[in-house]
Amino acid sequence: MAAGHLALVLHGHLPFVRRLQAGSLQEDWFHQAVLESYLPLLHHLQRSAEDPRQSPALSLSLSPTLLAMLADPLRCGRFPDGVTCRQ
Repeated sequence: MAAGHLALVLHGHLPFVRRLQAGSLQEDWFHQAVLESYLPLLHHLQRSAEDPRQSPALSLSLSPTLLAMLADPLRCGRFPDGVTCRQ
């Protein structure tokens, strides 16, 4: 029997909402995704990269809409307040 290969592909996406009001459901949803999904994943990948034996072989893709929201200075400026409200 031939050995198989496994491809692990992670894809990150959120619907694009440009006009977010502070404290809105959409803004809370964005902060929750960053805080509970993307930051822990980034932390784990950075830690595993330090030890090549634990370094996962995976592909990570992020949608253009998610990248645009992560690069938006308005969202980035309100992120700390969103985190404080969740605690």
